Order: sequence, then structure tokens, then C-alpha cells
Amino acid sequence: MTFDEFLLSDDTNYKFQNNNEREKNIIKIKYNNNIDFIYIPSYGDFEYGSKLEFIGMLEKNTRKLYGNSFYLKGSYYKNIYSSLYECSISEIYDKIINEANILLNSYIEKNKTNLMNLSQNLFDKYISFDENYKSIERSAIEDYIYDNESKIKFSVDSYKHEYETKDIIMQYIQNATDTVKRVYDEYINNTEKSESLRWYKNNVPYYNVTVKDYIGVRLQEQKLYNNLRKELENNPNNEYKKKYDIIRSIKDLDAKFITITVKHNDKLCTFKYPQHLLYKMDFYEWHIPDLQIREQIQNLYKDISYNKDEIFMKEIVKIEYSRKVLYEDAKLLDKENNIQETHDIVDDMFD
Repeated sequence: MTFDEFLLSDDTNYKFQNNNEREKNIIKIKYNNNIDFIYIPSYGDFEYGSKLEFIGMLEKNTRKLYGNSFYLKGSYYKNIYSSLYECSISEIYDKIINEANILLNSYIEKNKTNLMNLSQNLFDKYISFDENYKSIERSAIEDYIYDNESKIKFSVDSYKHEYETKDIIMQYIQNATDTVKRVYDEYINNTEKSESLRWYKNNVPYYNVTVKDYIGVRLQEQKLYNNLRKELENNPNNEYKKKYDIIRSIKDLDAKFITITVKHNDKLCTFKYPQHLLYKMDFYEWHIPDLQIREQIQNLYKDISYNKDEIFMKEIVKIEYSRKVLYEDAKLLDKENNIQETHDIVDDMFD
């Protein structure tokens, strides 16, 4: 009898030998008319009372086996490798949450306007906390510069006590559709204030709200983010356009070092600099490989004690790689002026 035949039979004990080891037992215990639990002795022989290790469960109606892939789907225990194996126990719960999220996001899409309208007053309070507004604004600015897109994701509350999780998993195995619907319904129709929004009022840092109020506020937050992002995109003279252009000029560049020319106090200086640091908009003089140029840059910026990264980005005149100009600020360069220039003596070493 094969292992799969044993699983589908009425037998309760299966003996097998694996990789020249001593004979082992698999024990099958009936949970109900549709589900059997599968165990293996954790050490020693079953008949001597060793502890049993749970390794899976079989849903007989669908002939699907769930459990420990090391035993049931791995290459080590070849004699109990099962073609009935579906997934691990933890993956079942992930499936439940993922399927419930599909229902949740479908509901949100259909009821978006109503959810936002009902939560308008709450959103006004939320956004009146200045840090909340600034956080959304920072996200819009950063995503504009890096051409990213932040989208708020909604998910049913996946936190359950262990006994609740087990109950949900057992129900899903026997009736997947109804179980997913119940998990979704319990979340979206929860009238308790189970979600938290952050703002300070009377020294209280968090306020608990209902699920639907929470979703409405987050939808309003997404709308504000989108509006702030569009304002930047529709204004070619916005204050972040230079960073936007610089990041795009080097975003897909496969290079360790690039050549940067900066203009500070009407003096030009050209030097090699790591591409990944410029992409992060970080400025550290000690990463300039040429020691002589490094010292000159340090002297050039010695009058700056704070916000040096920001000033550095604004003062970039040109970016080059392999003798090709990737970015140039024509206004800042002011080619007609005779400005003293310092050039990196290792300019060609890293091209």
C-alpha cells in the first residue's frame, strides 16, 4: 500500500522505512467524518509511548492534504511524499486573509464616495494635526522626485488568538467560500472602535474609530496625496524639479562613480562621487576618492554647518558619466562667466 492509498483508506497506522533508517509509523486519527489528523512519533517507537508530532491533516471530500512540507512534500522522507499535498497550515490562513481582502477591496471600490463623505469631519480633525499633513506632503514630494507611487492598502484584521485561527482554518478546509465571507463580514461590519488614527489632542496620541470610519479617512488621505502629487507634476517650476531631473538622469545608470560639477560661492569644482549616494541625495566629502579634491571640497563647504545635503543638491551644475553629459543646469552654469574651476585628477580612472 502506498502512502496516498493509506491516507484514503480506513487504516490508522502506516509503517515505512526511509533512507535505511529503522521502521517508522504514521498514525491517522479521525477528527470528524471529513477530516483526519496525521501524526508521526517524535522519537522512538510508537508502541513505547513516544510523543506524537502533528504533521498534517487530510480533507477527505476534496482529497487534499495540508501540513508539514518537510515530511509530506520533501525529498528526505521519500516514502511519505504525497501527491495529495496542497500547502502548509500557515498558508491556509494566508489564503483566507487574501481571499477576504479581495471582498474587502471590492466593497471599498463600490462604496468609496460614501465612505469618504461619512468620514469627512473625522478626516478634518485628523488632518488638523500638522504632523499628519506634513507626512502626507513628504510622501507626495518624495514619490514625485523618485517617480514612485504610494497607494494605501486595505486588509482585514489578520490578528486572531491561536484558538480562533485554528477554528477558522478548520472551517475553511470544509467550506472555503462561507469561511472567507464570514471573516470579511466580521471585519467590515464591526461596529466597535477597533482601528486607530493618530493625532494629538489634550495629550491623547491615538483615537480609536470604527473600521468604516478608518477606511474613509485613509481614502481621504490618498486623495490628498494624489492632489499634492498632481500639483507638483503640473508645475514645471516647482522647487523640487531639479531633484526630479537629477534623479531621473542617474536612475537607471549602472555605474559606481559619476562626475559631478558643483558651483559654490561662484566657484566650480568637479569631482568623482558614488552614484548610489547621489541617488539617495546624500553628500559626504569623505567619499570623494581623490584626496586633493576632497580637501578642496571640504574647504569649499566649510561655511556650511547644517543642511549640507540640501545645499549640495541645489548647487549641482553638471553630471557626467563616460564623458557624456547626463544632467546640466544651464542657468547655474552661466557659461559666459569666467569662474575658477577645480578638476578631479582621477577623472578618467572610474569611467
